[in-house]
Amino acid sequence: MMKFLLPLVSVLCFSFSVSAAQLSSFTANKVQKATQLQQEEKLGEAITLLADLTPSSNYDKAFVGRILGVYYWQAEKPEQASKVLARAVALQALEPQDQWSTQRMLADVLFSEQKFELASKNYQALLVSNYVPSKESEKLKLQKDKNELHLRIATSFYQLQQWESVITHARHYQSATSQETIQALRLTVVAQLQLKRWFDSEQTLSDLIRHEPNNITWWHQQISTQLQQNKSSRALETYALAKHQGVEFSQSDYKTLAQLYAQHKMPERAARIIQELMDEFPESKTEKLWKLQATYWQVAKEWESALSAWKNAMDKNPKHSWSLAKLQIQQGDYQAALKTMARAEKYAKPEQYGLAKIRLFYKLGRIHDALATAKRLDERHPSQAAAGWVQYLQHQVKMN
Repeated sequence: MMKFLLPLVSVLCFSFSVSAAQLSSFTANKVQKATQLQQEEKLGEAITLLADLTPSSNYDKAFVGRILGVYYWQAEKPEQASKVLARAVALQALEPQDQWSTQRMLADVLFSEQKFELASKNYQALLVSNYVPSKESEKLKLQKDKNELHLRIATSFYQLQQWESVITHARHYQSATSQETIQALRLTVVAQLQLKRWFDSEQTLSDLIRHEPNNITWWHQQISTQLQQNKSSRALETYALAKHQGVEFSQSDYKTLAQLYAQHKMPERAARIIQELMDEFPESKTEKLWKLQATYWQVAKEWESALSAWKNAMDKNPKHSWSLAKLQIQQGDYQAALKTMARAEKYAKPEQYGLAKIRLFYKLGRIHDALATAKRLDERHPSQAAAGWVQYLQHQVKMN
């Protein structure tokens, strides 16, 4: 968690100028001396001077505590800073504006030190404070400050994993810049996802995509929420839009997109996505991917492309020779199938292989080879199909 820089020095100087007259003369002199030491970069001495003070009035105690809190913060002693600021706030003795800003300092220190539960309590107390400035400019500043508190509170609850409260305060925050809008939306969408509010998170992610169209994380999460709602077609559209946007896809992205196309009975598009994947990532040209593409092409009845993909898969692993041979026979490429069949025998079931070989020999006009193959098959693996081929081929031999 980043540490927020607090504008404590400027606040302190302003408050001192308007409030010092209310201090006892003794405390005022000590505060003046501490201020001089601080300006002379003698921060340690300034802290010692103020820490040793024992004012009698609550106002003096709170005022000194407020200054001391700033000095501790500047000395990188947040624990001490939060303690003295908490005591100053608890006294409820400062002027309304100083009281409000002191509690804001306390909340910011706690927030920067990741004490989110305490920080959020102080921030929320500030939101319901009765302090109303007299000047219009100060009213506008207070309104702006309170608006900012919602984002701090939302962030605190985010760290505490109190997701409902994250959403509540993030929604109340009125963003002034695009970056602030994105920050609020990020907090919101994480909370919605944690609460499994898929529809709400889908809408928030649409807003995030509009602000950061090249952030692939939002596209991924958008697709995920759509799939959670069984909106596969919407998920497919989202992937297509991301690709059109020029978002860089990973190998996993391409594979998921291909699967979505296949699930929506668009195998040709799925096969083309696999080709894009292999073109983009040459190292992805694995046996598994060639097989996947061949399957998509085959379902799409793009026979030439399927044959090419099966050949590539076979080059990676000869076990795919059987799939290639079957398709070659189907497409009437018998000479090529005969060569492929020589490699495929050990990768096919004997019955299936034998029947395919009989058919192949028959198509090539090699009746005697087909009959011999049919007889062997019928002897080793008797079946109605094998017996039928034997009977048919014997008749063909007699006829010739």
